[in-house]
Amino acid sequence: MVALLLAGGATSAYAQAPESGQSAPAPQGASADFAEDDEYAVSELVVVASRNTPQPGAVVGDIQPEIQLSPAQIQSYGVSSIADLLSELSPQISSSRGRGGEAPVVLLNGRRISGMGEIRDIPTEAIMRVDILPEEAALAYGFRADQRVVNFVLRRRFQATAAEVVGAGPTAGGQATGRVELNRIEIRGDNRVNMVLKVQSSSAITADERDVGDAVSAQPFDLLGNITGATRGGEIDPALSALAGGPVTVAGLPAAVAQGQPLTLEALTTTAGVANAGDVGRYRTLVPETQTVTGNVVVARTLPNDFRGTLTANFSASRSDSMRGLPGASLAIPGTDPASPFAGDVTLNRYVEAFGPLRQTNESWSGQIGGSLNRDIDQWRLSLTGAYDHSDSFTRSDVGVDVGALQAAVDTATLASPFAAWPSALIAERGGNKARSVSDGVNLQFVASGPAFEVPAGPVRTSIKLGEAASWLSSDTLRLGVERSVDLSRNTLSAQGSVDIPLASRKNDVLPFLGDLSVNANAAVDELSDFGALTTVGFGVNWRPVTGVSLIVSHTRDEGAPSMSQLGGPQVVTEASRVFDYVTGRTVEVRRLDGGNAALVGDERNVTKVGLTWKPITGQDLTLSASYVRSRIDNPTASLPAVTAEIEAAFPDRFTRDADGDLVQIDYRPLNFAQTRTETLRWGFNYSRPWGPQPQRRFPGAGPGAGQAGGQGGGAGAGQSVGQSVDQSAGTGRGESSAERPDVGPPEAASAGASPGAEGRPSAEGAQAQGGFGDGPRFGPGGPGGPGGPGRGFGPGPGGMGGRIQFAVYHTVNLENEILVREGGPVFDLLRGSAAGNGGGQPRHQVQAQAGISRNGMGARLSANWQSATTVDAPPASPTGDLRFGSLATVDLRLFANLGANRDLVTKHPFLRGSRVSLSVTNLFDADQRVRDAAGRTPTGYLADELNPTGRVVSLSFRKLFF
Repeated sequence: MVALLLAGGATSAYAQAPESGQSAPAPQGASADFAEDDEYAVSELVVVASRNTPQPGAVVGDIQPEIQLSPAQIQSYGVSSIADLLSELSPQISSSRGRGGEAPVVLLNGRRISGMGEIRDIPTEAIMRVDILPEEAALAYGFRADQRVVNFVLRRRFQATAAEVVGAGPTAGGQATGRVELNRIEIRGDNRVNMVLKVQSSSAITADERDVGDAVSAQPFDLLGNITGATRGGEIDPALSALAGGPVTVAGLPAAVAQGQPLTLEALTTTAGVANAGDVGRYRTLVPETQTVTGNVVVARTLPNDFRGTLTANFSASRSDSMRGLPGASLAIPGTDPASPFAGDVTLNRYVEAFGPLRQTNESWSGQIGGSLNRDIDQWRLSLTGAYDHSDSFTRSDVGVDVGALQAAVDTATLASPFAAWPSALIAERGGNKARSVSDGVNLQFVASGPAFEVPAGPVRTSIKLGEAASWLSSDTLRLGVERSVDLSRNTLSAQGSVDIPLASRKNDVLPFLGDLSVNANAAVDELSDFGALTTVGFGVNWRPVTGVSLIVSHTRDEGAPSMSQLGGPQVVTEASRVFDYVTGRTVEVRRLDGGNAALVGDERNVTKVGLTWKPITGQDLTLSASYVRSRIDNPTASLPAVTAEIEAAFPDRFTRDADGDLVQIDYRPLNFAQTRTETLRWGFNYSRPWGPQPQRRFPGAGPGAGQAGGQGGGAGAGQSVGQSVDQSAGTGRGESSAERPDVGPPEAASAGASPGAEGRPSAEGAQAQGGFGDGPRFGPGGPGGPGGPGRGFGPGPGGMGGRIQFAVYHTVNLENEILVREGGPVFDLLRGSAAGNGGGQPRHQVQAQAGISRNGMGARLSANWQSATTVDAPPASPTGDLRFGSLATVDLRLFANLGANRDLVTKHPFLRGSRVSLSVTNLFDADQRVRDAAGRTPTGYLADELNPTGRVVSLSFRKLFF
């Protein structure tokens, strides 16, 4: 059936030109390949403009974008790729409707992609428009309505090779990060080739490079050694206590004794009651050392019978090395030992340096091969996507040393002095723990969307998705010599349907006093081989009562299953992991267990959303939005949030304490809570406008949106006048050089942005001149060459140096956030004293703000994040009392200069053509969260350098486009 749907039908309604169209001769000065390109047919130059004509590359359906970014706005962010832009747009694209951690739905030219690898490395200069839509728009593409939709619309013609070098490091020192990237891209209509190679490396930050506290250990280890009693907390020797004038339970070993001198009680009187505490911070990392290599190749081609196909292959390999401190050993020394001055047995506690620190190393690699096949039949859009993924991860963790042979030598009195340096030959390294996981996945999905039939208010649009996925997970764990293997597989058959029914329409004069009103209903079923059937049911209302106002109300009930890794991930044991124990009020080193939990069950989620978008000023890029989301999840899967008394009381089997009550092990493997309830209100605004003198328009009649909505060739753009003549379209959209257009000034005015030998072929260079290809002198989407045409249209041109300012502020109010541990059991209120994690509770208020300004190729951006203070309640017997986590505000700054936009500089230094220099400062004011106990002290583990070892980070990058 899929093959018949893809193969049959009429020519695409969105095709660039009818097959019968007569090609126009190439303009004088254009290249031969441009003249022979079918996408530049005369029929494409016929202008038929309409207020209701969809923008090229627009998302299907009647849900309008909440935010649209033009090329000038995109360049004002000063970032290099789609992945970078998505990160910068996080305030605008975040959503609270998912289970947590979901990425937005990303589309390319209004179509599905096989995966993020297909588009993540596309340079921002190649983007014509960005549409950001609410979650409900995802239904038309076969996705669930739990994440926002981001649609990237590319230029019709673009080519460049980008090279970028980045160096970064914290102002406090201790770390250096470097990254090198090569990126080749060529776009010709729907044909695209993108090849990328990235290499990145970061050094580690060790504890001795920061101001951090010492964790409480079960034994007082030190490089020289500390002597304690035979039993923990017991007296070492009554004679020593008499010399010291009081009971002595610990005494630091004198350095001379460790070097071989005999030990006497008198020598210990100076250290009686005082433990040695040498600096071993160089053996523990706060931030691990990492290396990453990634490669990506994307090939997109137009195929016979109006098909569009894409093939993607990517590879990534990474390594991470961390140090967990030196291993410690305790040696029992009998009172009968010839070298012992004590009357009874004692214990010598010492770090062992023979094998270096305890290390944890992770090596992983992954690869993906994906593809997509798209075709339009009449007004129906058909998409077939598939992918194969493979990942392999191996973790090795050191667990300590074996001093059995050394203890035997002490017990038999064959060792000259157990207090001197320990012979390395008598110490063995214990076999490390190992964990490996290998996963494979295959998925295939077919989506068809379009109008099913007409009702008086307009077309009834439907979307149907059919899919199948298979995944396999194999994990092997070696812990303390015991092997454990898990092999899981899952096959998923899925089907989803969505229908949008218009009830009122101003355009069709159906209940026009209501504005535009439509309802949506959707349902999905996923048949999992290991979990059975999971269903999703949803409905919603989309209402636009007046121009500029949009209201969406929706409700979704869906069922979800734990992931394969949550069920069968390998067990990873991390030694000497530091956590704050709320019960004892101390930071301790524990053994941490991570991995899968085969006992997990599926969840059920009910989400209600009310979203309002308002664009109050016609002609101004100001968008106000507000959304209310209420979510209830039964049997949610999560990990332990923190080590509080109430969590330990609820899950006592996850915590292990020794006889003295000290925490020694925590099991962080995922589990099921009974229920979570959240309620949030998020509101804010996004505003952007030109700033300063703007370039004159090259063509009379080009509206204010000229060049903003186009780039797809064919048809009239949003900014093109209805009366625009065909002759003018043919003369301007084809991108003649400036010498052939007397209305744009002398040739040298545009030549500064043209690359050598680029006559008749578009380049990316002019895209760096802010506003030079968006709100500047471009003729809308104009002719088939897209913005500026295939000649020097991407160059800055006269006046291509317009400025722009942008502001965005989003405020989230968390009205409710509760976890019901079990039916009839305790409730954790994360807003009122319960811990959401080691960083405290859930802040009630969170604010994200952005501000940007750019002009003449220069730009600056500020990003700020603020969260309100929280409190974690402590049990009555806690020595620290309640912990208060103060409010936290961080500000990031980025300055950038597109050197290619400076004509004088490029004339003197041609190499700088197409180059950009960026200076970024993360955490500009080196802010840190202040944590205080009831006495106003900061507990160990919550010092500034422990919470954020990197602090303020400065990075400098140089990026060069070659044409």
